[in-house]
Amino acid sequence: MRRLISLTLLAVGWVLGGCVANEAELDLLEESSTEDFEDELEDEDELGKADALGLPLRFLPGNLVLPTHTLNAEVRRVFKSADELEQTLQIANPGIDFEHEWAVFYNPGLSTLQPGSRARIETVSLSLTGLTLKVTTALEHNGADCPTRSTRPFLLVAVPIPDEPPPYTRFYRADRTRVCTLEYYDGVPFTAAEVQGALRASNEATLAELDEAGIKGTQAKIIVQGRTWHSLAAVADTTGIGPITMNKLRTLGASF
Repeated sequence: MRRLISLTLLAVGWVLGGCVANEAELDLLEESSTEDFEDELEDEDELGKADALGLPLRFLPGNLVLPTHTLNAEVRRVFKSADELEQTLQIANPGIDFEHEWAVFYNPGLSTLQPGSRARIETVSLSLTGLTLKVTTALEHNGADCPTRSTRPFLLVAVPIPDEPPPYTRFYRADRTRVCTLEYYDGVPFTAAEVQGALRASNEATLAELDEAGIKGTQAKIIVQGRTWHSLAAVADTTGIGPITMNKLRTLGASF
C-alpha cells in the first residue's frame, strides 16, 4: 500500500536585529507531485539512502547580520535565486553567485537556543538517483564540560548547482550536545582549554598573581621554583601540590 505524502511549502517571515550566523525553515520537501515523490523515496529505500555526491560547502566570510524577527521560527531552506533570499531574509545578497550556486540556510529558532548553541549545516549531497538534494542540519548545544563559546543562531552557506539540478529537497537532523574531553589532575577536572591556561599560569604568573588567586607560601614557591613546567601533570604530581592548588590554578588559568 503506497504511502500518502503531503508536500507543504512553508513561507516563513522573520528578523533578528544584529545576530550573527544563518539558517531557517521547518522540514521542507520541495515541489513535484506526491506520486513522483513516493517513487523517489522508494528508490532511496532500495539504495540504502546512500549518497552519490557530497557537495562542497562555501562558508561566507565575515559576520552576517539578520533582522531579529526573522529568526523567531525554525527555517531550513534552499534558496535558488537572489530575489528569493533577499525577500525572505530581508538582507542584500551577501555574495552568492546564483548562476552557479544555491544558498542553504538553517535557523533553529530563537526559543531553542542556549548559551553557546550553534546552528550547523553538516552535509549537502545528492541521492544516488540524483533526484533529491539531501541537507543535514544540526543544532549543537554546548556541553556542561566545555569552555564557553559564542552562540551562532543561524548559518548560510553556498553550494555548487549540480549539473542536473534535482527536483526534490529533503532535510535530515543530526542535533547533539557537544562533549568536551575532560582531563583530571589531582582529581580536579579540566577541559583542554583550561589545561593550557593553567599551564601558562604555572609558568608565567607572578608571586602577586599567585597570591591573589589564593596560592601562597609553600605552594607558590613550588610553582615558581619548578619552572619551566612542560605539562600540567608535572605540576599536579609534585609533592606539596594537591586538589586545592589545582582548583586555584584552573581559575587563575582563565586569565592566561
